[in-house]
Amino acid sequence: MDPARGKRQLDTLEQRFQLDESFLSSPNTAALKSGVIRAADRRTGDPVVLKYWVKTGTAVDADFRELWRHEMRQSERVRAFPRADEVVVEVTASGESDDAFYIAMPGDVAPLEHAARFVRPDHWLRNLQGARQRALLWKNVRRLGEALGAVHGQGLVHGRIDSRAVYSAGAATKPDFRLGGFEFCLRVAEINKAPLRIIAKSRPVGSVIFSFLDDWRALGQVVTDLVGLDASTLEQEEIQFVEGRTRLDLRSSEIDLMRLLFQPERNRILDAATVTSRIDAILNELDVEAFADNGRYVLALRLGQTSRLSATLNAASGDAFDTDDADRQMDFIRADLETGASPARTARGDLLLMTENLVYDLQPLRAAGVDESWNVASCDNARHRDRVTLGRRENIELPSHRIEIIRFGHDRFSFSASVSALKAKRSILSGAGRRRSTANHAAVRLPLLANFQGRDEAADGPVLVINMQR
Repeated sequence: MDPARGKRQLDTLEQRFQLDESFLSSPNTAALKSGVIRAADRRTGDPVVLKYWVKTGTAVDADFRELWRHEMRQSERVRAFPRADEVVVEVTASGESDDAFYIAMPGDVAPLEHAARFVRPDHWLRNLQGARQRALLWKNVRRLGEALGAVHGQGLVHGRIDSRAVYSAGAATKPDFRLGGFEFCLRVAEINKAPLRIIAKSRPVGSVIFSFLDDWRALGQVVTDLVGLDASTLEQEEIQFVEGRTRLDLRSSEIDLMRLLFQPERNRILDAATVTSRIDAILNELDVEAFADNGRYVLALRLGQTSRLSATLNAASGDAFDTDDADRQMDFIRADLETGASPARTARGDLLLMTENLVYDLQPLRAAGVDESWNVASCDNARHRDRVTLGRRENIELPSHRIEIIRFGHDRFSFSASVSALKAKRSILSGAGRRRSTANHAAVRLPLLANFQGRDEAADGPVLVINMQR
């Protein structure tokens, strides 16, 4: 028999997957660190993200095999916790080839250390001075807090929370952080079953984290890195930012939570419920700040096959898109607003948003469980401009870049919570430690619209009042 014919062909990682040319996270054999890379399954063509350990042909391979098995076991254990599958990275497949051990994840995610470097300049991660953007940050941190609660709820210490263990798809408008990196997890009740020798070898100083509190400290480090804060100054009265990072006007509650994460031993208890509750309080305050920010105007659209607005947009575009294609309809409206937009009140009291091509009928938001309110301008109908005869009216010029478009059924509103926040004492807007005044904007914005509707003379300023979606 020909020896060449009897020899087994190698089964390599590249034979199973088509690998990208660049890493999302580079491997480090000495530190037992895996590589992370985008790839395509050659059998199915599906895009995946691979986390893998390359075999070395030495005794180190036994360590890699143990870490690989350990990650799969702990990931499965954590995902069994209630709601964990929504905040923990999904493992879609795993395997061993002749040259590597690997696990496969959904193809749209990447480690945060990579994702944060390649987002667009207008992405929220690069514009954290705004209340809306920081709200997205804290919603993402809340997801990580929930994930860490699932880890601890299964009796595990994560042990290695950093920007490589956090995954994101880079979403610009919704929170999407997920926790991964479970190869270094320790089950407190089964320390003797964990690969302690291997985990210790992976750490620069040979130390192993056994503490839930250290996990929270590590999460605090992730947060301070994202906002550019020098964590060593948290104990000081005046916090400092890392050189080259934008100085943010953080709220006292934001700083207090970061201090809590870095100094958990000062508190009677620190767990996921405590952290998420603190974050919810921060989000309520940021909602108020967003209401007070008179630079953004939110127009909520009712789109769909039964929507009169969608029918008008379809006709105005010359049937360029279907009535159920919400994304293209929103793009059409944005382009229409860029031709020039001005709110107007008719003599009958109706509020309109007029462009060169269309007239959008505006109504106050009507949502279940809350009173009718003008905190959001909603629209479910529009008419061709040349078919609308307007008599005496008041116009206000409104730059189109200040109008933010959202659609019902897509973005979640925490409308009732936001209205309640507006009714709170003004001290919320000028709390202790806050360095700049927000000047009672929340208290005067709502009467501004009422004045515009009730007076014949020109109004004092824009009247589309702001909403912060949650």
